[in-house]
Amino acid sequence: MTYNEHTIKKKNGKIRKIVAPDKELKNYQRKELDDVLTPKFKMMANSFKVYDCFHGFVPRRNSVTAAAQHIGYEATIMFDFADFFDTITFDHIQRAGYTLNAEQKEHLLHKEGYCAQGFPSSPMLANIALIPFVVDMKNWLSIHTDNDFAITLYADDIQISINNTDPSYWREIRDTLYRKAEEHFLTINPSKTRIRFAKYGHRRILGVNVTSDSVLPTRKTNRKVRAVAHQVSTDNTKANVLGGLRVWQMCHYPKGIDFNL
Repeated sequence: MTYNEHTIKKKNGKIRKIVAPDKELKNYQRKELDDVLTPKFKMMANSFKVYDCFHGFVPRRNSVTAAAQHIGYEATIMFDFADFFDTITFDHIQRAGYTLNAEQKEHLLHKEGYCAQGFPSSPMLANIALIPFVVDMKNWLSIHTDNDFAITLYADDIQISINNTDPSYWREIRDTLYRKAEEHFLTINPSKTRIRFAKYGHRRILGVNVTSDSVLPTRKTNRKVRAVAHQVSTDNTKANVLGGLRVWQMCHYPKGIDFNL
């Protein structure tokens, strides 16, 4: 079982490293994901009462289910982990309380010991590794917001909503999250930290607009749908693209929606 490494150029000009497993390794990782990692994550996250916070790579959840948790709040602050998969290591997973056996360590991690982007198993291993950080942050928010908050994660994106628009309060949340991330050997990308206030209009969270009572498509999505619909009128080869965009435009929850199993 082997893998190949290559790079792709991102829209911002930076380089992203992709690790592509061969067929045999990919099949092994997918089986471990379905049979071992996903059930293990669910059990661990439920035991610490943070399962409802995770929406990326979790069955019957998506970015819309994450965004919906923030409906009705006055403000939302959003963070990104820096170099997410490449910085989630065997040590993070072990500190979370899950020890990979020798075979898993060899076939689920890059030879340098991290969760390679491109491995089917990496997203769920990353979710497992983040459980202690989420527990820590959720406990702090429970105390400092009188338990009036929402916190969600979707891959490397973190969203926190509360009903307080005081700038000093938000700076305290920001600084606390940075500090707790560092304590858990994680790094936040400060250039991608942003705050959205409901009083200024819809809060865009994970690509959708969140209002006081609903989740709606963004203007960008609506423009894309109109543009592709116009293209399809003369070139039907993009009909599938239009179909996918229209599904996204409807902000559907996944089938069998699952917030609290």
